[in-house]
Amino acid sequence: MYLYKFFRATEANINNVINQQIWLSEIESFNDPFEGNIEFDRNRFAAEKIKKHVTGQDKEYIDKILLEYNKTEYSEGIHRSVEVLIQQLTQGTWELFHSKFKICANELERIRNNIPFLVTCFSCFNKNNQDDSDEEMLKNIVMWSHYADNHKGFCVKYKIDEKDPVVKKLFKVDYTQTERLSMLELKELMNDINSDKSYEILTKRLLHKYYQWEYEQEFRLITKDGFVKKEKGGVYQFPYIDSIFFSLKMDFELCKKIVLKYKDNRAINMYRVYRDENTSKLISSCWRNEINLRDL
Repeated sequence: MYLYKFFRATEANINNVINQQIWLSEIESFNDPFEGNIEFDRNRFAAEKIKKHVTGQDKEYIDKILLEYNKTEYSEGIHRSVEVLIQQLTQGTWELFHSKFKICANELERIRNNIPFLVTCFSCFNKNNQDDSDEEMLKNIVMWSHYADNHKGFCVKYKIDEKDPVVKKLFKVDYTQTERLSMLELKELMNDINSDKSYEILTKRLLHKYYQWEYEQEFRLITKDGFVKKEKGGVYQFPYIDSIFFSLKMDFELCKKIVLKYKDNRAINMYRVYRDENTSKLISSCWRNEINLRDL
């Protein structure tokens, strides 16, 4: 498996690469405020609860609506039809439901802000083919702009054997609408946020993003252990560096800090990225073929 991670050329990032480490972040420090949202469908829960206390046509109607919920994605029309029905059946107690759900929502927000594990993100442009993977990485101008400081940073390529234990902590992100919690999942989170089941539920929430982010082709490393805890995150050993790509605008003195560390390590390739004058595409060239690294 080939994974790529784009970096700004900060002292902390350079030192982490030199020490074969990566930084893991807490969820609340992510740049997307919708990351890890833990949502539940209040109307579905209310309908299921009310169904236990009604009979005849009312019960049949609720069953029919819940069946539609199960067959289709969440829609505003179904949402409204359930809300109207519940208001009728509960004879004015809808506000009581709202107050209970508000308590639930506040508790879920507290849980989200205290998720007991850390995360870091990679891109996987082609899981098995190294040449295609490098080409896709170079073509992804948006990633170089967003995460490598407008082409002033660098990108590290990691090669991970499928049998390596760390693979169990790597998960592919799906660019789909986040599923809402089931009642059982909600109860599990409220019961014990540190349980294995809660870990599974929360992990699943971190693997959905809106389709606008699909260009990232993201994998995430999610872990509860193995890191040195720091403020707002932690440091994690990650000795899988295969190649380092220095962007076309990265300061040469900053490049040298990394080059000096790995210049005698033939297992790690180092490339300078530049723009092809004929095609305006980004291409890379191995520095070992252009300069004498031993003279740096």
